[in-house]
Amino acid sequence: MQSQRLSAPTLEREHFREPRASHRPAPLWTWNGRVTADFIVRELNRFKQQGFGGVFIHPRPGLETEYLSEAWFDLWDIALKTAASLGMECHIYDENSYPSGFAGGHVASRFPMAVAQYAVPRHVDRLPHPTQCNVLAVFDLSSGAPESVALETGREGKFLLIELRKGQVNPWTAHFPFVDTCQPQVAELFLQCTHQAYHARFGERFGKEIKYCFTDEPTVARHDPHDKSLRLPMSRMLLREFEKEHGYDLASRLADLYLQTATCSGTRFDYYLTLQRVWTHNFLRPISNWCREHNIAFTGHLMEHEWPVPVSHPNTMDALRWFQVPGVDLLAFQFDFDDYRKNASYLVNIKEAASVADQLGSERVLSETHGAGGHRVRFDQFKALCDWQMVHGVDLVNPHMSCQTLAGARKYDWPQTYSDHSPWFEHYHLQAEHTARLSEALTMGKRCNRVLLLHPTSSAWLRYSPYDFSQRYQVSGFTKELRDSQGALVQRLAENQIDFDLGDELLLRDFGSAADGKLKLGRIFYEMVIIPEGMDNWLGSTLANIESYLASGGTVMTLREPPSHINGRPDNAAAGLPSRFPDQWITFTNTTALLKSLRASVKPRISGQDSQALPAALHHQYRALENGHIHLLVNASHKAISTTLRIHGQQLVELDTFSGMARAVDTVSTEDGILEIRHHFPALGHLLLLADSGWEPDEPSVSSQSADGKPIELKFQRAYPEDDNVLPLMYCNLQLPSGATLEDISVMEANEKLWQAQGFDNDIWDRAVQFSDNYRHFSFDASSAYALRYDFNCEESPAALSLAVERPQLYEIKVNGRAIDFSDAACWFDEEIRQKPIEALVQAGTNTIELGAAKFNVRCEVDRIYLLGKFTVIPGEKGFAIAAASPSLQPGDWTHQGMPFYRGAVTYEYEVELPDWAKSWRITAAGYDGALALLACDGKPIGHAAFPPFQVEAACPGPGRHTLSVRIVGDLRNMLGPYFGNASPAHYWAWRNAPSSLPPGKDFHPMPQGLRQAPRVEIWS
Repeated sequence: MQSQRLSAPTLEREHFREPRASHRPAPLWTWNGRVTADFIVRELNRFKQQGFGGVFIHPRPGLETEYLSEAWFDLWDIALKTAASLGMECHIYDENSYPSGFAGGHVASRFPMAVAQYAVPRHVDRLPHPTQCNVLAVFDLSSGAPESVALETGREGKFLLIELRKGQVNPWTAHFPFVDTCQPQVAELFLQCTHQAYHARFGERFGKEIKYCFTDEPTVARHDPHDKSLRLPMSRMLLREFEKEHGYDLASRLADLYLQTATCSGTRFDYYLTLQRVWTHNFLRPISNWCREHNIAFTGHLMEHEWPVPVSHPNTMDALRWFQVPGVDLLAFQFDFDDYRKNASYLVNIKEAASVADQLGSERVLSETHGAGGHRVRFDQFKALCDWQMVHGVDLVNPHMSCQTLAGARKYDWPQTYSDHSPWFEHYHLQAEHTARLSEALTMGKRCNRVLLLHPTSSAWLRYSPYDFSQRYQVSGFTKELRDSQGALVQRLAENQIDFDLGDELLLRDFGSAADGKLKLGRIFYEMVIIPEGMDNWLGSTLANIESYLASGGTVMTLREPPSHINGRPDNAAAGLPSRFPDQWITFTNTTALLKSLRASVKPRISGQDSQALPAALHHQYRALENGHIHLLVNASHKAISTTLRIHGQQLVELDTFSGMARAVDTVSTEDGILEIRHHFPALGHLLLLADSGWEPDEPSVSSQSADGKPIELKFQRAYPEDDNVLPLMYCNLQLPSGATLEDISVMEANEKLWQAQGFDNDIWDRAVQFSDNYRHFSFDASSAYALRYDFNCEESPAALSLAVERPQLYEIKVNGRAIDFSDAACWFDEEIRQKPIEALVQAGTNTIELGAAKFNVRCEVDRIYLLGKFTVIPGEKGFAIAAASPSLQPGDWTHQGMPFYRGAVTYEYEVELPDWAKSWRITAAGYDGALALLACDGKPIGHAAFPPFQVEAACPGPGRHTLSVRIVGDLRNMLGPYFGNASPAHYWAWRNAPSSLPPGKDFHPMPQGLRQAPRVEIWS
C-alpha cells in the first residue's frame, strides 16, 4: 500500500483558523430521485454554507436517473464543476448502492457466471438423487464422527450433505444475485464499469477535486435471505486454490467447517487463510492498485463490525492494508450514547483501521458516521460520537447521509438526513467547524504509539461455526468471549491513556521484524508487546517474530500461557518461551496488574496528579510535530471531570475548536520539566493542547466564572412556534383497480397492496436498485386506476389551512368533493411535495380528501398527506382532530400542547432586568428536548447551547429590562415517525409495526420537544 500523504509535519495557524476543504466533513450525498442541475447547484451551495468540504456522490435506492449513463455523468460533471467553483471536493462512491462489487447490476449482466456461491449444510435421513442437488460432499454421522462417503441414492441413515448453492436474486443488488468477489473477473469488470468510466471523463481532476473512491462494505458473503447464518463462501475455484495452498482436498473435510471434530481447527484455519488471500488478492488488491496508479485514494470500509466472525471477510486488518485511506463505519443506532464502555467492540474496529494506517503509512482514517439513528437528533450526540472516534484515530468524517428526496419509501431508508429537510441543518456548521479543526490538528505530525497489542483474529477462525449463530452480528460461545475480552482490554488501555496499536498476524508476517529489543511492524517500532487473553493460536510467522523480538531483548506482557496452537494445529512450540526468556515473558493474573506494570515500563505521555492515570473517561491522543506536540483529551462520559494534567513541555496553548483561536494556559512548571494544569472538562467535553510550538496565544487564559455569580430571576413572557403546525394523515381507504376497497389501513400497507395489485411483489423503489433504466419501460392503462381517501375532523372551520401532497401531478385531487388544482402549488418540505390552501373547502366536522389516479405510474407511491396551518392538534377516538390555535404556548413539551407532529422551532421569551453594576453574564440553557438551543437578547444572537455545558458567557447588554429568548430547534422524528413506540434502529421495519387501523390519538408516542426549564442567568460585576 502506498501512503496517501495529505498532511504536513506541523500545524499551520491559518489552517486551524480556517480549515481546508480536505479536512472538513464530507457527507454521503444521496442521489435517490430524479436528479437535476438546479438541485445539484443549490445543494452544494448549502453544503458550503454549513461547513462541508466536499461530498461523496452516493447512488441510492430510489434513483430515477440511470446509473452510469451519459445523463448520470453529465450531472456528475455539473457537480464536479460546481464543487470546484466553491473550493470544495467531489468524490466517487463506487457502487449503486452497496455492497461494492456488482456495479448496480452491470457486472452480473455482463458475466452471469459471476454469481456468489455458498456451501450450505443439510441434515437428511435419506440420500437424494444427484440431480436433486449440487452436492460437494456427504458425511455419514451415524457413528458420531463424520465420515466422508459417496452419494448413494436412497441410502438411509444420519447424513450431513454439503451443497453448493448460488446466491438468490435480490432487489437490493438490482434484481441480480450478488457477485462472487473472489473471482478475478469480477474486479476486472467492476473496474471497467465504474472506475474507468469515471476516469475517462474526469481523469484530469483525479488527485485534485476528486481525491477518494469510496467502497462500501465489500464482502465475500453478502448477507441476504438465502440460507442466512449457515452458509459459507465456496466455489470450485476456491476448492482448487485451497488444495494448491494446503495440499489436501477441502471437500473431503467440509464437515470440519460446521462440526466439532478432531481436525476441525486445522481445517478452519486453512479455509479462512485461503479465503482471505483469494478474496483480497482477487478483489481488493486490483482496485487498490488501480486507484494508486490513477492518483486517487481507495477508501471506505468493510463490514468490520462482525469481528471476530470471519464469514463476511476473515481478517479486517489484512484487508485494510489495500486501502490508501482505511475506514470504519459507526452509526448512531450502533453507538451507546449513555455509556461509552458499551462501545468496546466498536473501539476495536477503530483501532484496527487506525493501526493499519499507522503501520503502513496512511495519513488519514475515515469514518462513515453520525446518521442512521432515526430522525431524532441532538447536537451533543454529534459531538460525542465524533470526538470519541477522533481521539482514537479517525480524522476524516463522512456524515451519513444527505438525501436528495424523502418521497415515498425513501423516508424509511436509514434516516437521518443532512439536508434542508431537517430543521437543524442550517446550524450544522457549529459541529462542522469543530470537526474540521480537530481534523486539521490530528493529521499533523504523527502518532507515536509504543505498545503493540496482538490481535487474535486467527484464534477465532479455529472456533467459528455457522451453527453457533442465530442471526447476523450475534455471537456466542468462544467467539463472544473473544470479542468481549479483546474489547475489554482495548477499553482498559484507552482508559489508562496508553498509546497502543493492534498487531495483526498477517501484517506481522509480511511487514514484521525484530531488532534491539523492539518489534517493527511496517514503519512503527514497538517497545512492548501484549498477548491478549483469548489468543490461543499463532501463525508460524508470529511465533518466529515473537521469538526474535524476545531474543533481541524485547519484553512480552501477557494474561495467559503461550498459545497452544500454531497454524490451527495443537503445537507446543511456543510453550518454552517463558522458560527461555524468564525476565522478558511476564505473565499477569489480571488486567489491573498488567496495566500497572505497563505504565511503569512505558510511561504515558500525559498523567494525573502524582503521575497516576487520569480518570478513566478521559481518552487521549498524542501527536509529535516537527516543532512541538499535540495532546487531545476527550471526556467520553456524561459527568463533568476536574483534574490535574501533567505534560512534558515548556509552553502550552489551548486550541479552541469552536472559534479557531489559540488561548493561553495557566501552568505550573515542575523541576522535572513537567507542566501541570488544572482543567475542568464538562460532560462530553474535550481539550486540544499544543505544546512547545512557539505559537503566541490569540487570547489570554479564560477561567469560567465561579459558581457564585448572582442569579437573576426571569419572568416568562411568551412562547411561539415559528412555522405552521402540521398534522400528517397516515391512514386511508384504498380503492384497488379491481374495485375492491380496503378501509382504514396505514399508508405503508396501502402502498404495498397497491403495488401487488399492479403485479409487483412490492414498491419497486423500496430497498431496491433500478438496473439501467428498466423501470421506465413499465406502462399501465386505465385498468390500473385506483383511488385514495383520507378523512380528518375539524372542531370548527379553520381560518387558514393548506394541504400538502407528494407528487400531486399524478392525481385528481378533491376536498369534500370539490376539485383543487395543484398545477401552481408551492413546494413544501421536499422537492416532490406541493402545498395548496384549502380552508375555503373545509367545514366543521368530518372532511374528506380524495386522490384519484386515472392510471398507475411507477412514481405512484401511497404515502401520508399533510395538513398545515395555525391550528391545534387534539387527540380523538381515532387519530387526531384540528382545533383553533392556542393563544400561547407555555414552557415544557410542545407535543402535549397541540403540536405532537410539529417539526420546526419554538422561541421562548423571558423578561430579565439587569442592574447597572452587571458587566458580564452567563446563561445556561441545558433543560431542553430538541436538536439544539440558540440564545438571543433583544433579538440579537448571543450564542448557542448546542453542546455541554450548554452555556454562553458574554458581556451584559446594559442595565434595564431586556428580552432573553431561547430558540429550541426541533427535528423530524415526530412528523415522519415512527409513531408507535420508540423503535431502534429507525429503519423500515420500525414503521411497519403500526396498528392495523387508525388508533386513538393517545396511542401515538411522540418524542418530547421543547424547553423543559427556564434558562439560568448569573451576573458578575
